[in-house]
Amino acid sequence: MGFPATRELFMRRTGLTFDTLAPAEAAPEHVFALLFHAQRASRLVQQQARDLQMPGLDDVITRALDATWRQPAGADYDGEVRRAVDYVALSRLLTLAADAKAAPQVLAVVTRQLEIFGDWLASASARTVEPAQP
Repeated sequence: MGFPATRELFMRRTGLTFDTLAPAEAAPEHVFALLFHAQRASRLVQQQARDLQMPGLDDVITRALDATWRQPAGADYDGEVRRAVDYVALSRLLTLAADAKAAPQVLAVVTRQLEIFGDWLASASARTVEPAQP
């Protein structure tokens, strides 16, 4: 308190108090910003087209979502940290999907992966909702 906001400070959503989830968002923000960068995504598509043994953008997105959203999160602090990381991963993937500078092949892969993820999310949500009692 009393110091001007700089890029060296974590973003906070808790007012003047330290936001304990802010560092949990800041670290993956750097990772996913680089991982889902439009130029890197284009290189992944191209390098897999030249050599099928290389990981492609599909693989990278699938593995990222497997490591984040598709892992269970509890109701405790660790679960909140996991959900913060999940949010950043999806946010960066959506940013890539909306990037006008991204190659058409990248947009096609990202769109397909988001559709697959949406289907998975709908089925996961349906499994957790209990039927109404008569």
